[in-house]
Amino acid sequence: MIRMLVWILAIALLAYGAWLALLYSQQRAMLFPGTGMYPTGRPEPPSGSETVWFDVVDVRAEAWLLPATPPPETGAAPAIIFAHGNGEFIDELAEQFGSLREAGLHVLLVEYPGYGRSTGTPTQANLTAVFIDAYDWLAARSDVSAGRIVGMGRSLGGGAIAALSHRRQLAAIVLQSTFISVPAMARSYAVPGWLVRDHFDNETALRVYEGPVLLAHGRQDRMIPFRHGRRLAETADAEFLAWDCEHNDCPPDWEGYLNLVIEFLREQEVLEERRR
Repeated sequence: MIRMLVWILAIALLAYGAWLALLYSQQRAMLFPGTGMYPTGRPEPPSGSETVWFDVVDVRAEAWLLPATPPPETGAAPAIIFAHGNGEFIDELAEQFGSLREAGLHVLLVEYPGYGRSTGTPTQANLTAVFIDAYDWLAARSDVSAGRIVGMGRSLGGGAIAALSHRRQLAAIVLQSTFISVPAMARSYAVPGWLVRDHFDNETALRVYEGPVLLAHGRQDRMIPFRHGRRLAETADAEFLAWDCEHNDCPPDWEGYLNLVIEFLREQEVLEERRR
């Protein structure tokens, strides 16, 4: 009987070890499933946009600047630097930000290393380097108000924006359906945090960030549970939007969400009311 229990325990430990080895070797493929893929149709950048490339280390990352429409008549306009989810591409997003642009915001869509036409390997270090370059490029433009650059991220993109906030001063942070940290997510799958290579510790980033924060999350989210968004909101003392939706169907009303973002940025005096 004891021998059988020892064998069962040994087999269980071997199976668990194999599970950990598999996750360690495949974790970046799981975290960045769009690596090496192109968006369906591969559309051209929208009319009036500007394409820019950021070269960092072994990465060449593409970005599209969607200018405010119409552009500011005098002075410089605030800007949003947007980080998408891990299964998205900037090609699919260009038409989604019309409300922000019409409100007077430039929008910079930054592609991840290894996604679409961008080269290199996606890691936290590479993403952070690309987003720092993107921020600095925006801040140096004469048509951008350097003190009013907002970080906006969805899902994994929240990690990219939170990491950026450690290195550059963001006027505000807007995060949707994001997580406490990758180790916190890993523990849900019986994986110890020390095995994680890219931590994206959003909770720590928001704890030290001193600017205004808007967070949103779906109550039925099974990919990144609702408790992650609620805990981040408590950590940052943030405004918190909660919807009855899951992960990929949130927010249920995208235009309504953008209007709330615009209202939030106006309340924080990052964005001015446009004269009609």
